[in-house]
Amino acid sequence: MMVAKGRDIPNAHKLFKALTETNTTVKLFFVKSEDVESAMEKMPKQIPAVPGTMRIHQVITLAPGELIHRDVSCMCTTRKQFNCKCFNTQCFSFGQEIPTAVVVAQPASEGNPQPQAEKEIQWGSPELLGQWCMLRYDIITDETHFQVKCMQFVGPNRYFWPARDDLLWYLFDDVLEIIPSPKPVTKRHVEILKEVWARL
Repeated sequence: MMVAKGRDIPNAHKLFKALTETNTTVKLFFVKSEDVESAMEKMPKQIPAVPGTMRIHQVITLAPGELIHRDVSCMCTTRKQFNCKCFNTQCFSFGQEIPTAVVVAQPASEGNPQPQAEKEIQWGSPELLGQWCMLRYDIITDETHFQVKCMQFVGPNRYFWPARDDLLWYLFDDVLEIIPSPKPVTKRHVEILKEVWARL
């Protein structure tokens, strides 16, 4: 609007000054490029990614390197209640190590539909390529994820391959279990082993 009225705003500092003069109620801060460069130099080389970044709607920090986040924004913050546990509140610390494995039950099989003792999934292992898994459905883009070729769900324990590959990214923590290959029930549809479906 200001530019349309003939005001020249050639850089960020001029924009900051112009917006400040409007007496806006929005809190404005001007950060110099030297301060940004200085902060970048002090940053660690590797920073762990916050799981589920794309679905987070609210982030609160009460201490350096510590985050409280939710998929749904909570209005408790308007009453200065920042530590509420509404809407599956999650905590994250940038000091934690990046996970390289997830402990889950060992794969079920046709002869043994019940999971065996717990086993670590090594996400860097080439043996995982082509394996079947059961997971929580949600679309995630994150640095702690893996790619899954998904089937189309058409009813209780009924799936089929879509005409176009449905490739999605999932968090390691969304894997419920590595499972045996689904079995065909029609020319197009398949089902997961009934015992595995009932358990998961």
